[in-house]
Amino acid sequence: MSILTKKESEQLAQKEQRLQTACWDCVFSSHQEEDCEDYASFCSTDRLKSFEGAGASVVDVRSEQKNKKFKIVSDRICNMFRTKEWEKIKKSQGNSQDSLVKIAREEIKIQCTYVLYVRDPTDKEEEDRKQVKSRLAKIAEKMKEMWFSEIPPSNIIIINNTHIKPYDFINYLRIEIESLDFNPIWNMEYIRRDHHTIKDLDRSDAYAKCMDVIVKTDKNKSQWYALFFEEDKVNTKYLSEIDELLNDKMKRFLVLFPENKDEGGLLIQKMAYKQFYGNRDGDFVEKLKKGAEEQKCQNLIQPLNQAIKSQ
Repeated sequence: MSILTKKESEQLAQKEQRLQTACWDCVFSSHQEEDCEDYASFCSTDRLKSFEGAGASVVDVRSEQKNKKFKIVSDRICNMFRTKEWEKIKKSQGNSQDSLVKIAREEIKIQCTYVLYVRDPTDKEEEDRKQVKSRLAKIAEKMKEMWFSEIPPSNIIIINNTHIKPYDFINYLRIEIESLDFNPIWNMEYIRRDHHTIKDLDRSDAYAKCMDVIVKTDKNKSQWYALFFEEDKVNTKYLSEIDELLNDKMKRFLVLFPENKDEGGLLIQKMAYKQFYGNRDGDFVEKLKKGAEEQKCQNLIQPLNQAIKSQ
């Protein structure tokens, strides 16, 4: 197989309108002998084999030095790509050469907002103070499990769709969190249980409407939302397994959905949610499935239990 020059690889990518990671400018890339095919020798992050396994093309590009070549990734952008300037900054901060891969990997770790949906049954009456405190104590315990997961969420948003008034909810929950001695980043969105747009909806339709409110108000810079319910058991490996899929196995997806809409664990890419206008004019996941089918990229919408081993 012929080896392209840098210029030829750039021209080919432009002609075919393909994404390309020009590895030769990355601090983790190195050139090798032309007959070398050991992917790990070309990339100290050891990602090339995973990219190829995920459907990307790994291409030979001739180095300036005689009988030497680089490997580059065609069809994908590598988020571990780092420049000499980045390396210089990290070393000036006292980091060793051997620690740079670990630092870069930490920088790309998944950032996800957990949304915890708390709702009363339709026929439920208001709870007394003792019941409210007991309920919020359990929510605080759930938040602590979330916060001390293998990879914690960047923040937690609680949707209070109950009879509990926002002042009581926030203050009692804050007291319970302090008693558990942890300090999560969290906030609450209050949507009245009897709000006219959701009072007669079943849970899956109601939380869909509430999610649209969250997206409009959330200022956190995380790239993902994960939806959970009050009664869900916390999976402390949830984000670490998703992070492995995205950043080690190079899998691509926009949504991971539970088989039952009333089960927790729905993962949504924020950008996709906004581009498809959330649940306006139809269920977001169904709209995205239809769009993926039309674009012949159904692999971007995957069942949660097939993607996560521990789910």
